[in-house]
Amino acid sequence: MVTISTVLSGKTATFSGINVGEDDLTVYDEGTWTPVMKIGATTISTGTPVGKYIQIGKQVTVWFSISFNRGTNVGNVTVEGLPVAPTMNGQGTVILNDYVDGSPPIVIQASSGDTVIRFYVLPDATGTQLASMSDTEIAASTATSIQGTITYSVI
Repeated sequence: MVTISTVLSGKTATFSGINVGEDDLTVYDEGTWTPVMKIGATTISTGTPVGKYIQIGKQVTVWFSISFNRGTNVGNVTVEGLPVAPTMNGQGTVILNDYVDGSPPIVIQASSGDTVIRFYVLPDATGTQLASMSDTEIAASTATSIQGTITYSVI
C-alpha cells in the first residue's frame, strides 16, 4: 500500500493507494545501489561508483556513474548489481569517455532474470547483429568514466 502525503494550505492530506485506470499502484520505491563494472571477471571500478533507482509499479529505471581504469584487463564489459532483477529485457543509453575513435554505437541491455547490464556494439559498419562490447572499444586510460540509464519491467 502506498501512502502519499501533501501539504495544502497548511493542512496535510494523506491518500492511501493510487488508482491508475483499472490497476492500483502498489509499489513505489527509490534508493541507491552499488554498480560494479567489470571487464571479463575483473572489477575495474575506481573511486566510489554511484547508482540510483526508482521503481514505480512494474517499471524500474536505474542510473549509474562509474570511474574506472581499463588498464590491461581483457574481456567483455558489464555492470553488475542491479537492485531489482528484470522479468522482461530492457535497453538504455550510456556515455563512455575514452571510447576508441570510430567505434560503433553502444547499446546496453538488462536481461530477464539477471542483475547484470551487458554492453553491445554493432560488429562493423555494415553489421546487423550486436556483439558483446569488449575491452578493445575502450582506450587504456587511467581517467575513464561511464554514465548510463536503463529502464526495464518487473512483471
